Amino acid sequence: MESMRHLKNYLDVPENRKDVMRDLPISVKQEFVRGGMQIDKFSTDVPPASPSGVLGLSFFKKSKPKNDVRSKSRGADSSSRSASPNKRTRPLSKSFSAHMDVLVPGSPTKKTKNDKSIHLPLSNGAHNNGPPSPAISVAYSPEEWVSWLKEAGRRRNFGQRMFVEDLTSSTYDLELGMKDVNKDKLHKLRLVLRNEALRWIEAFLNLGGMESLWAVIERVLGVEWREDHEDALYHELLLCLKGLCTTSLALQKLAEMASLIFPRLLTNLFDEDKKGPAEFTTRGIIISLLFMHLSTAPTSSRPLRARRILTWLANKPPTPARRPLDLEIFHSISSAHLHRDTDPVPYTPRPYQNWTKELANTTKEVFWIFLHSANIIPLLPSSRTSSSSYASRHFPLPRPPQPAAAHVGGVEWEATTYIAAHVDLANACIACLVSSEERNEVRREMRNSGWEKVLGGALRLIKDGLHGEAVHDGLRTWVRAASEDGWETVGVRCGIFRGAEPQTPGSR
Repeated sequence: MESMRHLKNYLDVPENRKDVMRDLPISVKQEFVRGGMQIDKFSTDVPPASPSGVLGLSFFKKSKPKNDVRSKSRGADSSSRSASPNKRTRPLSKSFSAHMDVLVPGSPTKKTKNDKSIHLPLSNGAHNNGPPSPAISVAYSPEEWVSWLKEAGRRRNFGQRMFVEDLTSSTYDLELGMKDVNKDKLHKLRLVLRNEALRWIEAFLNLGGMESLWAVIERVLGVEWREDHEDALYHELLLCLKGLCTTSLALQKLAEMASLIFPRLLTNLFDEDKKGPAEFTTRGIIISLLFMHLSTAPTSSRPLRARRILTWLANKPPTPARRPLDLEIFHSISSAHLHRDTDPVPYTPRPYQNWTKELANTTKEVFWIFLHSANIIPLLPSSRTSSSSYASRHFPLPRPPQPAAAHVGGVEWEATTYIAAHVDLANACIACLVSSEERNEVRREMRNSGWEKVLGGALRLIKDGLHGEAVHDGLRTWVRAASEDGWETVGVRCGIFRGAEPQTPGSR
């Protein structure tokens, strides 16, 4: 009974466990009591650990002198507490003393970091899984971020120009890499631009934040051979630009710099040497920026902005060295040499060949999902009111977020999302034009460029559902808007094109 009484005092046995503890052997009970007495003796002899150490352990500190008043008072308090039969003292645990280093801002041994770099200071605690405490979190000002972007946008890595041909070559202005720019810092900037207050974003823009951000993008595009690090920087920079354009002031800045930003990005996207972004998600950010630039415009300025976007998406005029010979001059020369009269072949403009080629190449990269040749795009009436304008009836609406599923996130999903972004941009540009004649003229140029063959010959073959839900939604919008303007849609709906010979299974 005496052992059980001591056991209750030292272990504070709860009521529902007393019956189990009574059945323990007497030797086990005595062992528990003996261990509790040793703990009490240790807590009386050694003072509790102070919270000023790195881990809060008292044996890392020198022993205090005997004439220290605080140690005497602490010893007196511990002896008075040990005299009580119902209470006992325990030293501070390591985790508690470690958290004291972080939570006590007035600790005399806490060092203040004067580092002005973008790296956030780390906690001194043993466990750093939770959010940083207010004592150690540092909020960087817009001035610091803008100055860092200006430094990151300064071109510096041109390699060793050892030969004369290096000074006169076309790659003289191209950089060799951007290893000096940290991707993690750009990721932090993206989170800041997404989570900071509106006043902070406006201060960042007024200090030239968008110009500095574009300077870093220009530096990435100027790298001769981009590697994985530069592609990751390009992706983060485009996300920073997209996250920045969530305020009205940023959209105004984007409209002012649109003639500089979008032609440069589209030139990189449609590059003949395949120097564009490698990932579908990075390419999709460029198209989504164009769509956002059009959808956020006022209603009165949407037609003008749609024409400008179509101009940027069209082929660039060739340089004089690569310009083909004029057909009329060619036919006149050939007629003079062959002594026969031939009518000149009429010129057919194909201004959107590069755009169509980008869409067709994407379908070739994931060719295994375009298998359903019996698909027919239905001609459905618009769900929006007929009294509204043509643009409001046929402008693509934002789609709801896709819930998590097995097919979400794969390469097929990324490719079809990128394709749907192109189709939505084409539908939006055509819907913003004023007259049906102008809209049909754009459709004629796109058909001559091969756009409708990609829509009806490849995109129609994807399964409506899973990966192809957004693509079929864009195709239905195209068919509905074109049929309202009196445009022939049988090619896109059924894959039957005028003048095309039907292929038999052995015709290949």
